[in-house]
Amino acid sequence: MQTHPQLAKKLNLLYGALINPDITSHVQLARCLGVTKQGVSKWINGTETSPGNRIPVTQLQKVADFFYLEPIIFTFSYEDFEPVVLDVIERLAVDKVSKSEKLSLSLLPVTDLDIVGRQEELGVLNSAWERVKFNMVQVVVFGGMGKSSLVNKWLSSVSDGNFQGAKSVYAWSFSWQGFESEEHSPGDFFIEHALEWFGDDSPDDGTPFSKATRLANLIRASKTLLILDGLEPLLTAPKSNSGEIQNPAVAALIKELAADNNGLCVITTRLRIADIASFEDSRVKTIELKNFDIAESRTLLKKMGVYGTKKEFDYAAL
Repeated sequence: MQTHPQLAKKLNLLYGALINPDITSHVQLARCLGVTKQGVSKWINGTETSPGNRIPVTQLQKVADFFYLEPIIFTFSYEDFEPVVLDVIERLAVDKVSKSEKLSLSLLPVTDLDIVGRQEELGVLNSAWERVKFNMVQVVVFGGMGKSSLVNKWLSSVSDGNFQGAKSVYAWSFSWQGFESEEHSPGDFFIEHALEWFGDDSPDDGTPFSKATRLANLIRASKTLLILDGLEPLLTAPKSNSGEIQNPAVAALIKELAADNNGLCVITTRLRIADIASFEDSRVKTIELKNFDIAESRTLLKKMGVYGTKKEFDYAAL
């Protein structure tokens, strides 16, 4: 296991810089990681059987994501570590004063921003967006487990920094079907609406593939944050070809962006998208939302107004 010299000093620098306003102490870091404060202290001070100055390999990527760093940066000496952190601070500060030129988020479903847990997933989204680490992120879980809530919470956090320099921020939800017409499927309606919004002169013209190609090029022309919520109405039902996108234009667009993207496309879906399986190397990241643990379940039940004893809460949380 690699060592991380002067780890305490490095963490205190990150806390004090407010790179992640939700993490300004060992206690908050431990809470976000789902470990104890004593566990974080052991990373720094070590134990009788293990040396200090080491973040466990199982936690290293998560900690790095929380602070927009690459894991290897923690192996640097403090003298080399500090300039990297200062560069992150400067970059975030520049992004905060650079406002997006175009913004459309009103079509996303309304959700409560006071979500329970999900700090690890928020860290992955931060990493993917700030460091352009991936072209696309798909958030996968069955209905009612908080896909849209997670994305709305993340959008709220990055909006405080003007979306880290995005020139365009565009969101679309396929979960509302009231705007579907006999002439347009939900996928075709989205493609034409997006083409018009991004400035295409003739959004109705061309084959599905040509429309998708034009839209992909418009999206890639600058740093764009694209949110596609609730893609499952366009996917085949669970069977041998489960998760394939039925609309050819949407399928082509998503494959284009998975292959090459100057910004980030975030998709929420109940099923993994089969069309992008071949891009899950270093281009597409999949976040599969896990069930809440017992502590998180208790918090969620209390937040919903449920009353009871600890034993009753623990039983209900199972």
